[in-house]
Amino acid sequence: MSKRPFSWIAAFGLLACLAVGTPCQANSVTYFSAVVPNHSVPFSATVSLPLFNPAMGTLTGVTLSVDATITGTLIVFNLSGSPLSFTNGFTSIPVTVTSSAGPTSVTATATATLASGTAAPGLNTYPGLTGTITGFQPVTTGIAPYIGVGTFNATLGSTVLNASSGGTGPPALLFGGSASAGGQADVTYTFTSSAIPEPASMSLLGIGMAGFFAFRRFFNKRNADV
Repeated sequence: MSKRPFSWIAAFGLLACLAVGTPCQANSVTYFSAVVPNHSVPFSATVSLPLFNPAMGTLTGVTLSVDATITGTLIVFNLSGSPLSFTNGFTSIPVTVTSSAGPTSVTATATATLASGTAAPGLNTYPGLTGTITGFQPVTTGIAPYIGVGTFNATLGSTVLNASSGGTGPPALLFGGSASAGGQADVTYTFTSSAIPEPASMSLLGIGMAGFFAFRRFFNKRNADV
C-alpha cells in the first residue's frame, strides 16, 4: 500500500502550520502634532500628541522629534564706500520641543541661508530667507508615562538667546539678522505585536489542514484493512 498521502500532504501541512505560527513582529508608528506657524522669537506654544495605546502591543522605545522651520532676514552693513561681495550669509534660530510625559527635550537649529550677495555701502537687508531642519532624541528616562489612551502635551518654543547671524566677507562688512520660527512635534513608538497571518500564510494553513484530514483518512483506512 502506498504511503504517498502521508509523506507528502501531511508533511507539507505541518510546515505550513509552522510558517503561520510566527510569535511576534517589530513595528513602529509616528504621530505628528498640529503645525505651529512661524512666530516672532521668542515664543512658546503647547501641542498635543497621542499616547501609545497598549492594545497595539508592547512598547519598546520612544523617540521625540522636532521639525523646525524659519523665515529670516539677513542684515549686512557695509562700512566702506564701495560695494563688497560676501558668501555664506545666514541667520539661525534653535527650536526646542519639551515633553510633559517625561524630562525629555530635543532641539533643532533651523537656518536660513544666502549663498552669496553684494552689499552696497550702508545698510542692506535680504528678507524672505527660509530653512527647515529635523532633530531627534530617544527617550531614555523611562517610557511608561507614554503608555495609555489619550494624549500628552509638548511645548514647542524658541528664544533669542542662541540665535545667530553671519557670513564670509571683508572686515568692512558687519552681519546681523532677525527671524521668525515655528514647526511641529513628532513622537515615534517602537513596539512588538502578535503577528497576523498574511493571505499567503492563510493559504498555507488551509493546505496544512487538508494534509491533516488526508492523513487521518489514510490512517483510518489502514486500521480498517488491518
